[in-house]
Amino acid sequence: MTTTDPASSTLSPTFATNSNLAAGDYSFDMSFDGNEFFLASSNSTTLRIMGTR
Repeated sequence: MTTTDPASSTLSPTFATNSNLAAGDYSFDMSFDGNEFFLASSNSTTLRIMGTR
């Protein structure tokens, strides 16, 4: 159980992609079902994968 407020309410996910994933725009969807302290929430955005040189 957390006893102090976090410094930010922003969630900053990090992840690795497959090395053969084609460059392009991909849908990125997040959802949180909620609990007794927080309301449920969801967000959808576009994530751009760029190729390497």
